[in-house]
Amino acid sequence: SAPKDGVLLSRFSLPASAKEGQDAGDPNSWLGIRSLRKDQIDRLARECVRQVKERGPFLNMSDFINRRLSNDEMGVCGALQAAIDWDEFLGRSPGTGPGTGASINARYKSAEDYIQQNQVSDWTVPFPEAAKGSRYTGIPGYVTQADLLKRAGNMMTPRDDTFSIRSYGEAKDGQGRVLARAWCEAVVQRIPAYLDSADEPETVTKNLRSVINKKFGRKFRIVSFRWLTKSEV
Repeated sequence: SAPKDGVLLSRFSLPASAKEGQDAGDPNSWLGIRSLRKDQIDRLARECVRQVKERGPFLNMSDFINRRLSNDEMGVCGALQAAIDWDEFLGRSPGTGPGTGASINARYKSAEDYIQQNQVSDWTVPFPEAAKGSRYTGIPGYVTQADLLKRAGNMMTPRDDTFSIRSYGEAKDGQGRVLARAWCEAVVQRIPAYLDSADEPETVTKNLRSVINKKFGRKFRIVSFRWLTKSEV
């Protein structure tokens, strides 16, 4: 049964075990379920926000889910997986530091489980950093972004940057009597380009050079404008 203060996950439609594995040597890690505690879910939410700030804005859904083609942490995995395995990123070492108890996959990252950077640095691969990590990544007990997307993927959509804005104004005489009223509607769309072209559209917020862009962000354009009648409001 699902925990009272958490969420139950399963890689299988019908798990072969109702118990949760505690490490890679536990058969239930290969057959059963995963239970996420409230503190783990809270930490996951905070790390998702961190990844959005680090990587965003995302160009599309694929950019959010997939890893970047780069030789840094963003080239290791996508934003959601990085949020799950937050204890491996930003210079952190798995199993150490404050709050590590909230690490979802820490049970599969003991010293003998984990492939360190120095073990892969001499591999003849273009990006050795991507080979670092737990030997048990992907087993049923190891939570991946696919497990979360299986539950939430059908509810995820790219954000709509088109807005309908309505406004109202009136004119009064010296006695406060309304002489005229007017209603209008504008459809406004935010576009990828920044207000100042000094920064390219794909530039993340933390790397902006323009003070104008840091303050005002991206451009808005008026797609349409029309006057409304009272009956349309």
